[in-house]
Amino acid sequence: MARLKGTQRQYLLSLGLSADCVEYAEGRLRIGLTHERVGLKQKWYLGAYHKLFELILQRIADRYLGDERRLSSLTHTLNKIVTFDEIIVVETYFHATMQRLEESLRWTTGAH
Repeated sequence: MARLKGTQRQYLLSLGLSADCVEYAEGRLRIGLTHERVGLKQKWYLGAYHKLFELILQRIADRYLGDERRLSSLTHTLNKIVTFDEIIVVETYFHATMQRLEESLRWTTGAH
């Protein structure tokens, strides 16, 4: 559990930093592959990620109370980052699942 918390902390600290770099996307690809490998259902990932998004939004709203322009800008930016991350993770998960199923089918039908 401590390792998972450490990983999540690192993820949060890197959220949106250098999102235009290959390394950023590769990190999100690893998340999708890991989730698929351990069998984490997409509904749990997306549900937890949405809850995390809400918690971050609440912290931002508390901090920038009264500064509607800044709050709106930060909310918009966070939404873009979160959506980008979710897309990469979910697409990677999907493709890894399809690859695993295709390999299983080939093995089952003797085409390995």
